[in-house]
Amino acid sequence: MAITLKRPQEIQKLREANIIVAKTLDYVQSVIKPVMNLLEIDKICEEMILSKIKIQQKMHQKFSSRNFSLAL
Repeated sequence: MAITLKRPQEIQKLREANIIVAKTLDYVQSVIKPVMNLLEIDKICEEMILSKIKIQQKMHQKFSSRNFSLAL
């Protein structure tokens, strides 16, 4: 197996994804109950991850829609 070096942009995307996963696991740990089945836990995780992704996409669209061509 070859080692693939990551560019800084790829490392940043991995970091952001890991933060979302860590927050999701912390949240699930606080709401999980012994009577819950895996499908219920999976649904909670999926909803949280998708909501975090939507928030990030909205923030990205908000800032990318601005014209910063004369910023420097």
